[in-house]
Amino acid sequence: MKKLNMIMSICLLLMMIPIQAFSIPNVPSNVTLTSVSQTEIRVTWQGVSDADNYTVYWGLTADANDGSETVGQSIRQYTISGLSAGTKYYVAVSASNETGESSKSATKSIITQSDTIIPSTPKGFKVTSLSEITQNSISLKWTKNSESDLDHYTIYYGKTSGSLSSTKEATDSDADSFVISGLSASSRYYFAITAVDISDNESEKSSELVVDTLEDNLPPFVPVITAEMSGQNEITIRISDINSGMADYDGSIIFYGTNPGSSSQSVDVGKNKTFVIGNLPEDKTWYLSALSYDIYENRSGKSDEITVKIEDTQSFLGKDEDFDGGCFIQESSSQSCTFNLICLALVIPGIMLFLFSNKLIKAFVSFMVIFLNIMAVNVNAGDSPMPKENLIGVSVGYYIPSESDFEDYYDDSVFPVYAFYERCIYNYISADIEAGYFKEDGNLLTVSGDQTEIGSEISMIPVSATLKINKQIIPYIVGYIGVGPDYWYCREKTDMETQNDEIEEWVGGYHAKMGVKLYNMDEQFENTLDLYRQCDFDISFHSMYSEREGTAAAKAFKDDVPREVKKQRWE
Repeated sequence: MKKLNMIMSICLLLMMIPIQAFSIPNVPSNVTLTSVSQTEIRVTWQGVSDADNYTVYWGLTADANDGSETVGQSIRQYTISGLSAGTKYYVAVSASNETGESSKSATKSIITQSDTIIPSTPKGFKVTSLSEITQNSISLKWTKNSESDLDHYTIYYGKTSGSLSSTKEATDSDADSFVISGLSASSRYYFAITAVDISDNESEKSSELVVDTLEDNLPPFVPVITAEMSGQNEITIRISDINSGMADYDGSIIFYGTNPGSSSQSVDVGKNKTFVIGNLPEDKTWYLSALSYDIYENRSGKSDEITVKIEDTQSFLGKDEDFDGGCFIQESSSQSCTFNLICLALVIPGIMLFLFSNKLIKAFVSFMVIFLNIMAVNVNAGDSPMPKENLIGVSVGYYIPSESDFEDYYDDSVFPVYAFYERCIYNYISADIEAGYFKEDGNLLTVSGDQTEIGSEISMIPVSATLKINKQIIPYIVGYIGVGPDYWYCREKTDMETQNDEIEEWVGGYHAKMGVKLYNMDEQFENTLDLYRQCDFDISFHSMYSEREGTAAAKAFKDDVPREVKKQRWE
């Protein structure tokens, strides 16, 4: 009986112990898709507490069964890679544990980012072989593109250049040749090729290829030629590449002579685009033309006749004329202000000489007037529109040639580099001296003004002085205009070995300049305010500083802040 009671008690105790039930986890929620790139989708979701891991499913249809990946319990994000650009994908997520796998979440869809990068234009587009051209077919080849997403090549063709209305597709992305058939005999066709990727991005068309079907009785295009003197008794002729895309083009013939319309000499230059004719007699005008031919001996008509005269050449400095200086717009930031009574005594005679003398005297007199003022002894000046510190610096200018043919020999955009010294003379008047350097490459002209291919190089060291009037526009910005003399050292070298190949000259002239100056003195002021804040005064007295002649402050501190700026800071 006691044993029975004990057994019953143990059974009752066992019945009181809770039994844990194991079940399939809940379905993950809040599944979110993000298109990361053309080939990737990022999937995120909200996890469930009874899951040991999660499985991400994706595919091109709503059942999302094309691919899957299982990740650990702590993972809440997965990036699907290796997808196609611009394609719609369906995605779902499930959770699983030892008991089993939950149902999939509601399927979400998203489109990967589109591919907008066009393929490269195919290169090496030409006929496979001239021997494979027939009456009604042409075999073409090209160099295969390297893009991994390439889909096919499209060949455009037609009988009119620029209007290629027919197309054929080389559907194999690995193709590098194609045969176009169904063509007309004895006809000229124009071809171009493009590359197309799987997102239908198409490359630019290649250059047109010109092919004549058999029997070929069509001549090449008439060439266009240019010619210039390229040395002593020498002419360089250049032939346009108008026939470079013609499959059967074989070369050109140049005709030349001293009588118009009657060329006494000719030379076959083959496929060369440049040819030099030398040992030509001087003081004669040569008439030149050309024609092109193909492998079937079809010849084009002759080009229009052009003329080149073999004559002496001249450099820019080799002419009998000076050239006038241009305008250099410089950049500066601060100056000192001085006044010289000598200036008043020299201004009137300087102006008279400037108006009624030649360029060199004008330059010398103006230079001395400005130089004496810059080097003079300082006395107090009135209010200046700009800070009063001497300025030494570097500037870059723009040279505009005036009343000269400089641009015929060299580029008309010349940018010299300058070192300069500038200071204020009195109130709104300042002066500067500057020296610079620039070098330009160009070509000689013939004495009659024709362009040649004979190289030349000009170097210049311009030195100038300028008397300027300054006017403050707004605080920190000062505009100026000025005039002054130039005195330039110039050297010109040419490639002609049979004449004086280097010329040196000193050239005088005058110039005008205008511009603006930007001053930034806020940094000093902000540093002063910062120190003031750090001192944390209980009481302070402030006033706007102005120089008092003869005081220690006037000797120690220059009044280099414009009054308008002082007022602005005070407010």
